[in-house]
Amino acid sequence: MNSSAEHSAENKKPAQYDLTAEYKGGSVDYTVIEGYSENNPALIIPGFTEGRFVLDSFAQSLNNQGDRTVIFPDQPQIDKRKTKLSIIDQHAEALLAIVEKEGLGQIPLDIITHSFGSLVAVRAAELAKDKGVTSFDHNEGSNAIFITPAGSNDKENLLFLGGRWVIFLKNGMAYGKELDPTGEMMKAGVKNFNKNLSKTIKETIALGKKSTIYENLGEVGLRPFVFGYASDDMYPHKVIKSIIKEGGEALDGYGVPIDTGGVGAGTFEEFKEKTGLAGKNAKKAWAHHYRNAGHNDLLFHPERTVKAILQVIDR
Repeated sequence: MNSSAEHSAENKKPAQYDLTAEYKGGSVDYTVIEGYSENNPALIIPGFTEGRFVLDSFAQSLNNQGDRTVIFPDQPQIDKRKTKLSIIDQHAEALLAIVEKEGLGQIPLDIITHSFGSLVAVRAAELAKDKGVTSFDHNEGSNAIFITPAGSNDKENLLFLGGRWVIFLKNGMAYGKELDPTGEMMKAGVKNFNKNLSKTIKETIALGKKSTIYENLGEVGLRPFVFGYASDDMYPHKVIKSIIKEGGEALDGYGVPIDTGGVGAGTFEEFKEKTGLAGKNAKKAWAHHYRNAGHNDLLFHPERTVKAILQVIDR
């Protein structure tokens, strides 16, 4: 971690490291961007198919605006010969391996999750408590932000999530592929769902037995602030808000992070360059994302989501 003296140095580009952590189910690659040591390190927990490739701009913005060390993992590389852990346990164990390797087991973290990552965070906090790791514990100074969290509805499970995800991407393709401009999400999603159908079904049934991700947060030390997005078709913010109102006593709050003055792409030309879109597709995507915020807004407009995050954890 950087010292205060390093922090005050002008025009100093933050050091960035690509690392690997081993855990009992396999290994996980992750990136660390160094930041000011007086702030909590931030651990980003990605969604179902996200990795460092799509999270890089968000992580860089969090490091720059938030002036803190940021850690963000790739999807775990699972070795089926070593363990039969569920996919959620795989992700949770991989996160704890990163925390342990970085020596952060007793250091409060700012936990930032997206979508499926919220389920992983809850499981990681459960495992952390069993292992005596306090870095997830709100009482020890950690913060948690759940962005468009999966599992908000007690009728949700992996199969339901998968169906919505496929439909969402399918509809998105009609609007200039703004949801998946490089095709990486579609490739990863098809691969994950087709790789082991029987295992997916078993996990769906198991996950379906959990009524809500908010029931036991206090017991594991999590007290997240939840963000929804105004135009989120996958997890409509009005639905999430009503569910939180009914059973979210362990939550820190709920908000919709819209700041049209701080979009990730300030001009149409910059937007086209970032997304690789052109012509009518680019115009549709620009109009949609400049005026609204959908499920993956943090990927397209990282600055405004980061700004909302910092308003919560640095208040």
